[in-house]
Amino acid sequence: MTLSVLILDREPPQVLARCLASLDQLSSKHLVEVTVFRQERCESLGQARARAAAGAKGEFLVLLNPRYRVVSEWATAMLEAHAAGAAVVGGPVCPLEGLHHGFDCRRAIYLWEYVQTAPPIEAGEVAPGQAHLLPGGNTSYRTELLNRYGFARYGSEMEIHSAMAAAGVRICRNPVAVAVVESPEAIVCARELFRDAREYSAAKSGNFGARAGQALARVILLPGWLFLKGVVRVFRRPEYRSWLLASLPWFALFSLIRTAGEVAGYVHPPGRTKPSVA
Repeated sequence: MTLSVLILDREPPQVLARCLASLDQLSSKHLVEVTVFRQERCESLGQARARAAAGAKGEFLVLLNPRYRVVSEWATAMLEAHAAGAAVVGGPVCPLEGLHHGFDCRRAIYLWEYVQTAPPIEAGEVAPGQAHLLPGGNTSYRTELLNRYGFARYGSEMEIHSAMAAAGVRICRNPVAVAVVESPEAIVCARELFRDAREYSAAKSGNFGARAGQALARVILLPGWLFLKGVVRVFRRPEYRSWLLASLPWFALFSLIRTAGEVAGYVHPPGRTKPSVA
Protein backbone atom coordinates (compact mmCIF):
# COMPACT_ATOMS: atom_id res chain seq x y z
CA MET A 1 0.00 0.00 0.00
CA THR A 2 1.68 3.19 -1.21
CA LEU A 3 0.70 6.87 -1.36
CA SER A 4 1.68 9.08 -4.29
CA VAL A 5 1.96 12.72 -3.22
CA LEU A 6 1.71 15.11 -6.19
CA ILE A 7 2.67 18.75 -5.66
CA LEU A 8 2.17 21.50 -8.21
CA ASP A 9 5.23 23.75 -8.37
CA ARG A 10 3.67 27.21 -8.42
CA GLU A 11 4.87 28.68 -5.13
CA PRO A 12 8.06 30.55 -4.16
CA PRO A 13 10.95 28.10 -3.61
CA GLN A 14 11.00 28.63 0.15
CA VAL A 15 7.30 27.73 0.48
CA LEU A 16 7.69 24.55 -1.56
CA ALA A 17 10.82 23.68 0.45
CA ARG A 18 8.89 23.86 3.72
CA CYS A 19 6.20 21.56 2.29
CA LEU A 20 8.80 19.04 1.13
CA ALA A 21 10.63 19.22 4.46
CA SER A 22 7.44 18.25 6.30
CA LEU A 23 7.03 15.24 4.01
CA ASP A 24 10.60 14.24 4.76
CA GLN A 25 9.66 13.96 8.46
CA LEU A 26 6.80 11.50 7.92
CA SER A 27 6.79 8.47 10.19
CA SER A 28 5.85 6.26 7.22
CA LYS A 29 8.05 7.96 4.62
CA HIS A 30 8.94 4.60 3.06
CA LEU A 31 5.30 4.25 1.91
CA VAL A 32 5.22 7.66 0.21
CA GLU A 33 6.30 8.65 -3.30
CA VAL A 34 6.63 12.42 -3.82
CA THR A 35 6.43 14.02 -7.27
CA VAL A 36 6.67 17.75 -8.01
CA PHE A 37 5.11 18.76 -11.34
CA ARG A 38 4.56 21.97 -13.27
CA GLN A 39 1.66 23.39 -15.22
CA GLU A 40 2.61 23.71 -18.89
CA ARG A 41 1.81 26.93 -20.74
CA CYS A 42 -0.77 25.19 -22.94
CA GLU A 43 -2.55 23.58 -19.95
CA SER A 44 -5.29 24.66 -17.62
CA LEU A 45 -4.85 23.88 -13.94
CA GLY A 46 -7.27 20.96 -14.26
CA GLN A 47 -5.38 19.54 -17.23
CA ALA A 48 -2.07 19.72 -15.36
CA ARG A 49 -3.56 17.92 -12.37
CA ALA A 50 -5.15 15.27 -14.58
CA ARG A 51 -1.82 14.63 -16.30
CA ALA A 52 0.01 14.28 -12.98
CA ALA A 53 -2.67 11.97 -11.54
CA ALA A 54 -2.55 9.75 -14.64
CA GLY A 55 1.16 9.19 -14.05
CA ALA A 56 0.86 8.35 -10.33
CA LYS A 57 2.22 4.91 -9.42
CA GLY A 58 0.83 4.57 -5.90
CA GLU A 59 -2.40 2.76 -5.07
CA PHE A 60 -3.58 6.02 -3.49
CA LEU A 61 -2.74 9.63 -4.26
CA VAL A 62 -2.94 13.13 -2.82
CA LEU A 63 -2.72 16.34 -4.84
CA LEU A 64 -1.10 18.16 -1.94
CA ASN A 65 -1.34 21.93 -1.78
CA PRO A 66 2.27 23.21 -1.80
CA ARG A 67 1.38 25.65 0.97
CA TYR A 68 0.61 22.78 3.33
CA ARG A 69 2.98 21.37 5.93
CA VAL A 70 1.85 17.94 7.07
CA VAL A 71 2.27 16.37 10.51
CA SER A 72 4.41 13.27 11.03
CA GLU A 73 1.41 10.88 11.21
CA TRP A 74 -0.32 12.36 8.16
CA ALA A 75 0.42 9.59 5.63
CA THR A 76 -0.17 6.84 8.22
CA ALA A 77 -3.59 8.31 9.03
CA MET A 78 -4.54 8.49 5.34
CA LEU A 79 -3.46 4.91 4.60
CA GLU A 80 -5.11 3.48 7.73
CA ALA A 81 -8.43 5.02 6.71
CA HIS A 82 -8.05 3.54 3.22
CA ALA A 83 -7.21 0.15 4.74
CA ALA A 84 -10.47 0.39 6.69
CA GLY A 85 -12.41 0.68 3.43
CA ALA A 86 -12.53 4.38 2.58
CA ALA A 87 -12.00 5.23 -1.09
CA VAL A 88 -11.53 8.94 -0.31
CA VAL A 89 -10.06 10.39 2.90
CA GLY A 90 -9.90 14.05 3.92
CA GLY A 91 -8.06 15.66 6.80
CA PRO A 92 -8.34 19.05 8.52
CA VAL A 93 -6.49 22.16 7.39
CA CYS A 94 -5.15 24.16 10.34
CA PRO A 95 -3.99 27.79 10.40
CA LEU A 96 -0.47 28.73 11.33
CA GLU A 97 -0.01 29.30 15.04
CA GLY A 98 0.41 33.06 14.67
CA LEU A 99 -3.07 33.55 13.22
CA HIS A 100 -4.61 32.90 16.62
CA HIS A 101 -3.10 36.13 17.94
CA GLY A 102 -3.72 39.66 16.71
CA PHE A 103 -5.02 40.12 13.18
CA ASP A 104 -3.82 40.47 9.63
CA CYS A 105 -5.34 39.78 6.23
CA ARG A 106 -4.07 36.19 6.32
CA ARG A 107 -6.71 35.35 8.91
CA ALA A 108 -9.43 36.55 6.54
CA ILE A 109 -7.83 34.51 3.75
CA TYR A 110 -7.84 31.43 5.96
CA LEU A 111 -11.52 31.89 6.80
CA TRP A 112 -12.46 32.49 3.16
CA GLU A 113 -10.58 29.49 1.83
CA TYR A 114 -10.44 26.91 4.62
CA VAL A 115 -12.97 27.45 7.41
CA GLN A 116 -15.12 24.50 6.27
CA THR A 117 -12.15 22.18 6.69
CA ALA A 118 -10.76 23.80 9.85
CA PRO A 119 -10.42 21.74 13.03
CA PRO A 120 -12.06 20.30 14.94
CA ILE A 121 -13.59 17.79 12.53
CA GLU A 122 -15.33 14.53 13.38
CA ALA A 123 -13.87 11.20 12.28
CA GLY A 124 -15.98 8.89 10.18
CA GLU A 125 -17.97 8.66 6.98
CA VAL A 126 -19.14 11.82 5.25
CA ALA A 127 -22.80 12.13 4.25
CA PRO A 128 -23.38 12.67 0.49
CA GLY A 129 -24.55 16.24 1.05
CA GLN A 130 -21.40 17.07 3.04
CA ALA A 131 -18.77 15.90 0.53
CA HIS A 132 -17.93 19.52 -0.29
CA LEU A 133 -16.42 19.82 3.21
CA LEU A 134 -13.34 17.88 2.14
CA PRO A 135 -10.30 20.04 1.42
CA GLY A 136 -9.04 19.71 -2.13
CA GLY A 137 -5.38 19.90 -1.19
CA ASN A 138 -5.52 17.53 1.80
CA THR A 139 -7.58 14.64 0.45
CA SER A 140 -6.36 11.18 -0.50
CA TYR A 141 -8.03 9.14 -3.26
CA ARG A 142 -7.84 5.64 -4.61
CA THR A 143 -5.80 6.43 -7.70
CA GLU A 144 -7.93 4.62 -10.26
CA LEU A 145 -11.04 6.27 -8.83
CA LEU A 146 -9.71 9.81 -9.19
CA ASN A 147 -8.52 9.09 -12.71
CA ARG A 148 -11.97 7.76 -13.57
CA TYR A 149 -13.72 10.93 -12.35
CA GLY A 150 -10.86 13.38 -12.56
CA PHE A 151 -10.24 16.94 -13.60
CA ALA A 152 -10.92 16.18 -17.26
CA ARG A 153 -14.61 15.93 -16.38
CA TYR A 154 -15.02 18.29 -13.41
CA GLY A 155 -13.74 21.80 -12.83
CA SER A 156 -12.90 21.54 -9.15
CA GLU A 157 -12.29 19.13 -6.30
CA MET A 158 -15.66 20.12 -4.82
CA GLU A 159 -17.44 18.93 -7.97
CA ILE A 160 -15.42 15.71 -8.00
CA HIS A 161 -16.25 14.98 -4.35
CA SER A 162 -19.95 15.67 -4.89
CA ALA A 163 -20.05 13.40 -7.97
CA MET A 164 -18.28 10.62 -6.08
CA ALA A 165 -20.66 10.91 -3.13
CA ALA A 166 -23.69 10.83 -5.42
CA ALA A 167 -22.34 7.60 -6.93
CA GLY A 168 -22.06 5.98 -3.51
CA VAL A 169 -18.28 6.20 -3.10
CA ARG A 170 -17.27 5.82 0.55
CA ILE A 171 -15.77 9.12 1.71
CA CYS A 172 -14.35 9.59 5.22
CA ARG A 173 -12.61 12.22 7.29
CA ASN A 174 -9.69 11.54 9.60
CA PRO A 175 -8.83 14.29 12.12
CA VAL A 176 -5.29 12.90 12.52
CA ALA A 177 -4.35 13.65 8.88
CA VAL A 178 -3.54 17.28 9.68
CA ALA A 179 -2.10 19.81 7.25
CA VAL A 180 -1.08 23.31 8.35
CA VAL A 181 -1.56 25.96 5.69
CA GLU A 182 0.74 28.90 5.07
CA SER A 183 -1.73 31.54 3.86
CA PRO A 184 -0.41 33.79 1.07
CA GLU A 185 -0.13 37.55 1.12
CA ALA A 186 -3.22 39.49 0.05
CA ILE A 187 -1.93 40.36 -3.43
CA VAL A 188 -1.08 36.72 -4.15
CA CYS A 189 -4.48 35.58 -2.90
CA ALA A 190 -6.24 38.17 -5.08
CA ARG A 191 -4.32 37.09 -8.18
CA GLU A 192 -5.11 33.41 -7.58
CA LEU A 193 -8.80 34.06 -6.87
CA PHE A 194 -9.10 35.89 -10.19
CA ARG A 195 -7.13 33.28 -12.15
CA ASP A 196 -8.95 30.26 -10.75
CA ALA A 197 -12.39 31.86 -11.16
CA ARG A 198 -11.57 32.78 -14.76
CA GLU A 199 -10.43 29.26 -15.65
CA TYR A 200 -13.44 27.68 -13.93
CA SER A 201 -16.01 29.87 -15.67
CA ALA A 202 -14.26 29.56 -19.03
CA ALA A 203 -14.59 25.79 -18.82
CA LYS A 204 -18.35 26.20 -18.30
CA SER A 205 -18.87 28.71 -21.10
CA GLY A 206 -21.26 28.06 -23.97
CA ASN A 207 -21.75 30.21 -27.06
CA PHE A 208 -21.02 33.93 -26.95
CA GLY A 209 -24.65 34.93 -26.39
CA ALA A 210 -24.97 32.59 -23.45
CA ARG A 211 -21.65 33.81 -22.03
CA ALA A 212 -22.69 37.46 -22.30
CA GLY A 213 -25.97 36.82 -20.48
CA GLN A 214 -24.28 34.81 -17.76
CA ALA A 215 -21.61 37.47 -17.32
CA LEU A 216 -24.25 40.18 -16.86
CA ALA A 217 -26.11 38.07 -14.31
CA ARG A 218 -22.90 37.50 -12.39
CA VAL A 219 -22.01 41.19 -12.26
CA ILE A 220 -25.40 41.87 -10.67
CA LEU A 221 -25.90 38.88 -8.38
CA LEU A 222 -22.62 37.12 -7.66
CA PRO A 223 -20.77 39.56 -5.33
CA GLY A 224 -23.56 39.63 -2.76
CA TRP A 225 -24.09 35.87 -2.99
CA LEU A 226 -20.40 35.11 -2.50
CA PHE A 227 -20.13 37.52 0.42
CA LEU A 228 -23.17 36.03 2.15
CA LYS A 229 -21.95 32.50 1.50
CA GLY A 230 -18.58 33.31 3.08
CA VAL A 231 -20.20 34.82 6.17
CA VAL A 232 -22.53 31.84 6.64
CA ARG A 233 -19.63 29.38 6.35
CA VAL A 234 -17.80 31.11 9.19
CA PHE A 235 -20.92 31.55 11.32
CA ARG A 236 -21.50 27.79 11.20
CA ARG A 237 -18.15 27.30 12.94
CA PRO A 238 -18.51 28.75 16.48
CA GLU A 239 -14.77 28.36 17.13
CA TYR A 240 -14.03 30.98 14.45
CA ARG A 241 -16.86 33.50 14.82
CA SER A 242 -14.67 35.90 16.79
CA TRP A 243 -12.53 36.33 13.66
CA LEU A 244 -15.46 37.26 11.44
CA LEU A 245 -16.09 40.97 12.09
CA ALA A 246 -12.58 42.10 11.20
CA SER A 247 -12.67 39.86 8.12
CA LEU A 248 -15.80 41.35 6.55
CA PRO A 249 -14.05 44.08 4.47
CA TRP A 250 -11.71 41.42 3.07
CA PHE A 251 -14.67 39.16 2.31
CA ALA A 252 -16.25 41.97 0.29
CA LEU A 253 -13.01 42.42 -1.66
CA PHE A 254 -12.63 38.68 -2.28
CA SER A 255 -16.23 38.53 -3.55
CA LEU A 256 -15.57 41.29 -6.09
CA ILE A 257 -12.32 39.69 -7.28
CA ARG A 258 -13.98 36.30 -7.69
CA THR A 259 -16.83 37.91 -9.63
CA ALA A 260 -14.39 39.74 -11.89
CA GLY A 261 -12.59 36.48 -12.61
CA GLU A 262 -15.79 34.65 -13.50
CA VAL A 263 -16.99 37.47 -15.74
CA ALA A 264 -13.61 37.56 -17.50
CA GLY A 265 -13.82 33.80 -18.04
CA TYR A 266 -17.24 34.06 -19.69
CA VAL A 267 -16.54 37.11 -21.83
CA HIS A 268 -12.89 36.46 -22.73
CA PRO A 269 -11.91 32.90 -21.80
CA PRO A 270 -8.21 31.92 -21.78
CA GLY A 271 -6.95 30.39 -25.00
CA ARG A 272 -6.97 26.85 -23.72
CA THR A 273 -9.08 23.87 -24.54
CA LYS A 274 -10.89 21.64 -22.12
CA PRO A 275 -9.75 18.01 -22.42
CA SER A 276 -12.24 15.63 -23.98
CA VAL A 277 -13.73 12.70 -22.10
CA ALA A 278 -13.66 9.28 -23.63
